Amino acid sequence: MGYTIAVSGAAGRIGKIYVPKLLAQGHVVRAYDVNRMKLEQLYKGTGAVLCTNNRQLVEGADAVLLFVPVPKVPEVLKEMNPSRPSKAGGIPNYLRPDVVIGSAASSKEGVANQEQWHIAQERYPHARIVDFHPMHGEQTGTSDFPKGQNILTVPVRDFPYRGKTGEALLHELFLPMGANVKHVGSAVQHDEILSDPQGGNHCIAFSRDTAWHLAGTDPDMNDVYADPLGDAKSLHSRRPLALNLEVYPVTMQHNRFVKSYIQQYEEVLAEIYRMIIEGEREALYKMFDEAREHIGHDAIRDARDRLEVSYGRNLYGTSNSHISDLAWGELYKRRNKRPADFLEFESPHYAIGRAILCAALGGDTRRFVDNAIDVPETRWQDYNYGRAVAVINQIVQSGDEAALLNHLQRLKRFFSSSGMKRDLGKIAEDSTELSRKLRESAYS
Repeated sequence: MGYTIAVSGAAGRIGKIYVPKLLAQGHVVRAYDVNRMKLEQLYKGTGAVLCTNNRQLVEGADAVLLFVPVPKVPEVLKEMNPSRPSKAGGIPNYLRPDVVIGSAASSKEGVANQEQWHIAQERYPHARIVDFHPMHGEQTGTSDFPKGQNILTVPVRDFPYRGKTGEALLHELFLPMGANVKHVGSAVQHDEILSDPQGGNHCIAFSRDTAWHLAGTDPDMNDVYADPLGDAKSLHSRRPLALNLEVYPVTMQHNRFVKSYIQQYEEVLAEIYRMIIEGEREALYKMFDEAREHIGHDAIRDARDRLEVSYGRNLYGTSNSHISDLAWGELYKRRNKRPADFLEFESPHYAIGRAILCAALGGDTRRFVDNAIDVPETRWQDYNYGRAVAVINQIVQSGDEAALLNHLQRLKRFFSSSGMKRDLGKIAEDSTELSRKLRESAYS
């Protein structure tokens, strides 16, 4: 039996992936988006019920799926469920008392609190709140997408009603699409897990770009970065700049675990750079070896081999110092986490970052350390990168979303300038393709 599914943000980058899939399953799909023109272009004549506002959207729906940005969630919930009911003392007739509501926003704790406030237990005792997180980004890849992709389900307030939990209902929607649906215990646990890609990949990638911006250079134009591993990092770090720029600063600012992650990263990087300047070779050798041991030799070898096969070049002759990767490995050690622990939660663009980390730590650590200490160019590189992490950390700690967005926009203009050899659109395409190959090889 099909359900009535309400989708807010149906014309957005993620929403437009799921509406056709839900229609194909035989569900009644009610769709709304603030971009009315795009909504009609996508769904007129498809069988979707096009709605004019969020209040009309949810009328009679079994489940409400929110594909809207984190800052928009409160106003969408308020429109669906105004504080003054339409019938005195009763439940508004447009929102079912046993509705299942969930948001696809990539930070959960704040969203979950908003949902619980608007869908109050005393007014909606049978309503379930189950958030979810499609981990694939907006790059659809193939016609059967999101087949093989990971979707996390996160119960916020869930229980069986009429024999079925809200999470079970969402699984009924996503499993027929061929997605790998994974359970995460709570919104807080979700954010803590995602602080690794959000803090360890997004912010660190932006720090790498900030380093190039501060130096007025580009990896394509500088021999220090001219190796396959550095090139792969270039692809990965510029991909977010080429896509939906507003998503990343919002995500980082709304996940409370990210701030501590970036602060720790700056501190570890500063410690490593001090050791480089003071020539503490044995201490750096030991740090590298401990990071390798913590991550695991099998994981390192597997990641290096997968990256080499996917990228098509031998990675064992790289010349970078990879001190940024040593800092990342040191963070994993101190946080007592291994990248492999999050394999089932990873997104494609997290996969590439994890593989790069493991590949870097899997090389000749003595050569990496000696290169960092003895070669002036790599000292300069690591110092500039340390400055960049400090810049990003300062902005993130301030909580100023607008300042972070402005900084990323400056980076985007820098890498889009005529003097650069690559445009950001091509970088995004290459990085997405590499991520796809890595993911296929990981599960083959």
